[in-house]
Amino acid sequence: MAVVAGFTLPGERYGKLNQDWHAVCKLGSGKKMTRVCAVLDGHGLFGELVARVCGENLMKYLTENLLGCDDAEVEILLRGGFAKAHDAGMELYSLERLPEKYQYPTNAPHTDTFTVCKQGGDVVAKDRCGDAQLVEFGATCTVLVLRGNNLWVAHVGDSSAVIGVEGSGEMEGSFLAEPLTSIHNGFNQSEVERVKKRFSPFSNFTDDGYIAVSMGMWEGTQLGMTRSLSHKLLLQHGVIPDPEVSHRTLRRSDCILIVASDGLWDNVSMNEAVSLVASSADEGAEDAVHELVEHAVKLAKEGFPQDNTTAIVLLLD
Repeated sequence: MAVVAGFTLPGERYGKLNQDWHAVCKLGSGKKMTRVCAVLDGHGLFGELVARVCGENLMKYLTENLLGCDDAEVEILLRGGFAKAHDAGMELYSLERLPEKYQYPTNAPHTDTFTVCKQGGDVVAKDRCGDAQLVEFGATCTVLVLRGNNLWVAHVGDSSAVIGVEGSGEMEGSFLAEPLTSIHNGFNQSEVERVKKRFSPFSNFTDDGYIAVSMGMWEGTQLGMTRSLSHKLLLQHGVIPDPEVSHRTLRRSDCILIVASDGLWDNVSMNEAVSLVASSADEGAEDAVHELVEHAVKLAKEGFPQDNTTAIVLLLD
């Protein structure tokens, strides 16, 4: 049994625009009762749209299929759900699916109005000066599936998940955070090797961990992650939608689960997040997740407006 709640704040970086999307769902009852939690973080023009479309399609697929599957089939279902979500996002690269006029960001001092049109074979967005940029969007995605003492985690990108473990003996009452995900970017050596093996010399990496297009019309296009849903150009340069999937058999000492967008982890360490949730757990998951997200937003550094910040907290018993 677990108590779960999610919360999101837009921060200030993109005005009132929030490109994060999250969902929590409970399926069935008894031994088959399953909880599904998802956090997606959209990026680029129309990032909020692709995060929502991918998230809704992913959750629809999982909720329709999880109850009828055995534990051994959950990983296969998760991979199928990510593929469905990716395909749904790819359908957005069409003038019929996108608005002709688009403001980005929303209600911010640096808002611009873009006109969406075709240039050659590409969908582009032209600013007020007529300068065109490629419409290229995507979304991170991290999903938790909890059934009994079985936990599955599937993810692409940098929306991370962590589990809080309560200490024993002399450490009783203290909590240790254990990461459940890795970040898919240019600092992840296995990701660098994967991209270089299949996509060199068409892609390279910057010193700050970005993957970059190294030739062609859109040379110089960059992204801060090597896995993401629904990229079109960057899919051809190594940014894949295939999730890493892991399984964990929960122990009695496992007591807190947190999955959150990078807006949280940019300001709060995993150990700090677990300790904050543990300290407010008696107030319930709803209060705990509100306090966690609000704390992260308050910590934003001066001169660096806070990113969209989303978290889901599960309190395990």
